[in-house]
Amino acid sequence: MHPTNCLNCATLLTADDHYCPTCGQKTDTHRISMSHIWHDLTHAITHADRGVFFTLRELLLRPGTVAREYLAGKRKKYFNPFSLLILIVGIYILANSVFKPYSQDVFTPKQTPSWVNTEAKKRQYNKLMEKRHEIGDFMNHHVNIVLFVSTPFFAAIFWLLFRRRGYNYAEHLTTMAYVNSFLSVITILIFAPLMYFIGDRFARVGVYIIMLLIHLLYISFMYYGFNSYSSRKEYLKVAGASILALVCWSIFAMVIGILYIIATI
Repeated sequence: MHPTNCLNCATLLTADDHYCPTCGQKTDTHRISMSHIWHDLTHAITHADRGVFFTLRELLLRPGTVAREYLAGKRKKYFNPFSLLILIVGIYILANSVFKPYSQDVFTPKQTPSWVNTEAKKRQYNKLMEKRHEIGDFMNHHVNIVLFVSTPFFAAIFWLLFRRRGYNYAEHLTTMAYVNSFLSVITILIFAPLMYFIGDRFARVGVYIIMLLIHLLYISFMYYGFNSYSSRKEYLKVAGASILALVCWSIFAMVIGILYIIATI
């Protein structure tokens, strides 16, 4: 039955109101049921307008356009970038708990290096290997922290490099949320399973390199469209910016890892 007042904000409604003119809630609000929950879940995931799958498809085909349109005001057309990132990060953590793609077991040398020739060096070496394993375990179980740090980190770099394009930091942060959401999906579907089934450490290094190249190409593709570029020179410009951002992030992560090892060894 059509209520006389909005059940959310108590605004007076007319018989012709399908949505509250104040808060926008539907006027035909009904009691929650299992069918209602199922409808909302499937609508959020599969609906052609604003659904998760629709947004991911668009992020695959024309990521720069998605970011530009969302920032320009087409908010209802796409799934919210931060909600998308949080949703995918949850799936990412679950996938990592199964596949453990950042496990350091394969990267640990089968034989002790020749320079470990005293008991003191052996203890130091074993401690170093233990810390490497801890860092790998941290990545497997706390990838959410990594993504929630890397997203504003990358956004800051691209904001500094492309601030003349007129976008503010928050808009670059929104764009990078879309970037990390899509790259996380690629990692869940391809990278994590490959790292689980591949036992050879040299092959694993190859997978890491391929994934790094995919990250580089996708970020470049995103910002090429995001900045409405159209020439080869401009693509090289965004590719250079992407390389710089990845190098800065790698150095930052490496420094944090080294400081952790030094502080705890």
